[in-house]
Amino acid sequence: MPYHSDDVYVITAPEYPWIAESASEDRFAPNHSFEAAHYFGTVNSQLVENDLVIVSGNDDWFRFTTNGTAGSGAEVSIEFLHSLGDVDMRLYDANNNWLGSSMSVSDNESISLAGLGAGTYYVHVYGWSGASNPNYSLTIDPRVLSGDGSEDRFAGNHSFEDAHYFGTVNSQLVENDLVIVSGNDDWFRFTTNGTAGSGAEVSIEFLHSLGDVDMRLYDANNNWLGSSMSVSDNESISLAG
Repeated sequence: MPYHSDDVYVITAPEYPWIAESASEDRFAPNHSFEAAHYFGTVNSQLVENDLVIVSGNDDWFRFTTNGTAGSGAEVSIEFLHSLGDVDMRLYDANNNWLGSSMSVSDNESISLAGLGAGTYYVHVYGWSGASNPNYSLTIDPRVLSGDGSEDRFAGNHSFEDAHYFGTVNSQLVENDLVIVSGNDDWFRFTTNGTAGSGAEVSIEFLHSLGDVDMRLYDANNNWLGSSMSVSDNESISLAG
């Protein structure tokens, strides 16, 4: 068509729906350097933080302190959907010395803390090759030891959610050689398939002189049902009825 100098042409840029808006940062921003690491304080039992975000170019840094040696199975870990963006992790001590890395292509990464002494540690979470990820969770589980330096065989059962499950228990169950470590309460759960009779109870026995131990009972909805908090060598809570 002929060109007219007085004509005005409006060029409208097409929309590109595949260009995403910038991802929102999470509640710990701007923790994007070793010096600006978010501080969780002293962590001697499992800590879980959900709904975290990695934004391209803004790595996440966290720090925490322990006041004892980390036990067997202690670790720091992250969980996420790899398909939404590959996330990796490094661990450093308080002097910014590298202690370990986890750089797989799975939906989680973990670094062992076992054997690390009391101190402050830094966790560096970042997207591989500048990747972003809209949702990941961070777990710090130091399983700090005290006394003779060992937890029992049910270690890790330090919250309502992580209670060790004994399955269905309709006759007497006895477990010996258990350990209470300062800062790591022990939780257990069990199921019954009938009404508990007269004399039914849950009980613990120990030497009070070695450390006072108490006990509480809850239902499956975390409703408190009873406690035993004496200064003797045993505690018991009735299950009758």
